[in-house]
Amino acid sequence: MAENAAIPWLSHGWRLISADHARQRDCLSNGVRLRVLGDTRGFSLLEALIAAAILATALLSLAQLIAFAIRTTAAAGRMTDAALLAAQKVEELRAGSWAELQPGTDSPAAGFTRTWTVTPMGADPDYVMVLEVFVRAPGAQMQMVALKTKPSEP
Repeated sequence: MAENAAIPWLSHGWRLISADHARQRDCLSNGVRLRVLGDTRGFSLLEALIAAAILATALLSLAQLIAFAIRTTAAAGRMTDAALLAAQKVEELRAGSWAELQPGTDSPAAGFTRTWTVTPMGADPDYVMVLEVFVRAPGAQMQMVALKTKPSEP
């Protein structure tokens, strides 16, 4: 208390922050007053709200990215199935008799529609044909496979 009596402002709510008494005495001799305004541990409400807003924005962005990835993966799967169905039909047409090649349409799988055309080439219509196969997948654009082929040798 004797030390407090020598420093009258210490009894009016001002107190020293540092535990180092030599530094405190140096500050007092230079006329510097230090005051602790309150407990600075923890987070303020504003800091917590800002952190929650940043976290919510990040989670929303992540959810949109996941939804986009799922849609893109599904579309890629449909396109792959369409390409496989088109290639399958081209091989069926090539394996058949040259004289029996006719355009047509079928539905090889649920939701898929496959249309093919057979067109003789102008340069040599007896020996060169263009086989075009179009496959429409559900909810996707049309996939086309075109092949120029010659009849198989007997």
